[in-house]
Amino acid sequence: EHATSRVTRAEPNGATTVLATHYQGAQLNSPNDIVVATGGSIYFTDPTYGRAEFYGVPRPQELSFQGVYRIDGDGARLTLVADDFTQPNGLCFSLDESRLFVNDTVRGHIRVFGVESNG
Repeated sequence: EHATSRVTRAEPNGATTVLATHYQGAQLNSPNDIVVATGGSIYFTDPTYGRAEFYGVPRPQELSFQGVYRIDGDGARLTLVADDFTQPNGLCFSLDESRLFVNDTVRGHIRVFGVESNG
């Protein structure tokens, strides 16, 4: 939900479950792309695009960075994976899920992270 600054899950019965809205008390920027690991962990990018007039709803940014996050498979914990992107955008796993690829749109490059057994 790019313009609402939250990550949600649509349930089979049509209900919406909110998974993340804030990190350390500050509203997320504008969650964008999401991948889900086999064990259910959710990784997502959080650029500022949804806070721009053309792409979303103009509003001040509460976080001082644009990050990449992980939500535990049970939805209990939000963890910051990286906070040094200009605008993190698309992301994907390698076929065996041992590596996470994240695009930094502004810098025009893709970074690769090793994925440990604990996420």
